[in-house]
This record gives sequence, C-alpha cells and structure tokens, in this order.
Amino acid sequence: MFDLQKQQVLASAGLIDAQWKPKVAAFATTGVGYPDPLNFFDDKISPYFIGGVQFSWKFWDWKQADRERQQLAVQSQLIENQKQTFTQNLGHQDGKFREDIAKLQNQIKRDEEVAKLQAEILKQLSSQLENGVATATDYLLQSDAELQSRLAMEAHRVQLVQVEAAWRTWLGTEIGN
Repeated sequence: MFDLQKQQVLASAGLIDAQWKPKVAAFATTGVGYPDPLNFFDDKISPYFIGGVQFSWKFWDWKQADRERQQLAVQSQLIENQKQTFTQNLGHQDGKFREDIAKLQNQIKRDEEVAKLQAEILKQLSSQLENGVATATDYLLQSDAELQSRLAMEAHRVQLVQVEAAWRTWLGTEIGN
C-alpha cells in the first residue's frame, strides 16, 4: 500500500511537467435559436453552429511548479516515514507476542512443578490419614490446593492457546500450521 501511494505521488510529478506543454483544444456548439443567435434582426427560428480552436501555453508560473515538486517530495518522504513506522510497529508487536508466549510457557512449567509437589503432598497426607496422623479436613484442604494448582495450569494453557491464535491471526497464517 505504501509503495502504491509513493508511485501515485511520483506519477503526480509527471502532471507538473505536463502543465508546461502547449495545449490545443477544439470546440463546437450547435443549436436552434429564436431569434437567430447570430443575427438578431432575423426573427425566425433558425439553427446555428459555432466552432473554434483554442490554444493555451503556460510559459510562466511564478515558481509554482517548484513548490509543487517540493510538496510532492515532502509527501513522498512522509509516506516513507509511515512505512518505516508501520514496519517498526510490526516488529514490536511480533516481539510482544513472542514474549507473551515465552512467559506463558514458563508459567505452565512452574505450574506443572507446583501441581506435582501438591500431588506428592496429597499422597503423603493420604497415608497419614490412613494411619490417623492427619485429619480429613487437612486432606480436603490439600486436595483443594492440588486441584487449584491444576486449574491454574490449565488456565495458563488456555491463555497460551489464545495468545498463539491471536499471533497467528495477526500474522495472517492458519492456526493449524
């Protein structure tokens, strides 16, 4: 899009040069008039025809062409700056997506470790409950803590899939690839 806009601006420079060339135009008008438009003393309806050639040549423009060329150069530079800004924003956004994905992957690894530790603690509490050392309340609290850690891990996995889907959508690629 930016390249097409730049081409459009550069094509406008050709129009500035074309304004300096001499122009020739022909014109013709026909009609019926009452009274005759070419002879007011004739009071009858009569057809008429007027034709001619027009010649124009702009040989002095008070440096308007130079100002227009400068304006086109500024527009071209503005389009180039917009293109560079857009490219930088794309790189920044891509880096942000990659950073978010890496953070979520690290969080999932930590969640897996926490869930394993919670499961080991629950296993120990289970044997303590069988031996009468721990109470059922302690076992239920630990069971709830282990379940919460697994739910947090799954929530982070869902977030990871959402961020990856948003990234692929932003890139314009299919999610299956």
